[in-house]
Amino acid sequence: MLPLAQLTPEQLGPIGPWLIVASVVLFLVNQALNFYKEHMREQPAPRDTYATKEELRQTHGRISRERDEVNRNVAAAEAIARAAADRIDGEVKAISAAFADSVAQIRRDGEGRVTGLEQKIDTLRDDIAKASKAEADTLHERITELLAKTSEMRGEVKHLLAKSS
Repeated sequence: MLPLAQLTPEQLGPIGPWLIVASVVLFLVNQALNFYKEHMREQPAPRDTYATKEELRQTHGRISRERDEVNRNVAAAEAIARAAADRIDGEVKAISAAFADSVAQIRRDGEGRVTGLEQKIDTLRDDIAKASKAEADTLHERITELLAKTSEMRGEVKHLLAKSS
């Protein structure tokens, strides 16, 4: 049996051109498949890399609920701060009025009673300072809680973004 390359065109007859065309077609198909495997197809498959629509929907829903909760907490903290500031302003105005009345009374009554009134004013000032500090401490605790929740959310979002990329 003679190898194909040693046959003459007359010996091959009409099958020669068909063999050449078939080999060219097989070569082109092979090149196209190699190109697809190396360049066109994503590695790894998209379902392994990207989050599904359902996962994104669940994550978005959870983040929306957490954001709404944080917004409610922030609004509550702002309302508490506003109420505390209004109450403190009212107390300061009342104390200022009381102080002004006390000063007028002191001037009328004389210098002898100044010491007693100063002690009362100091007591009032200390009481206000204590009340203000107590309000500020609770407000700081609320703000710290809100910041901790926000940090947790930020960490989860970063984790999800890292997972999805």
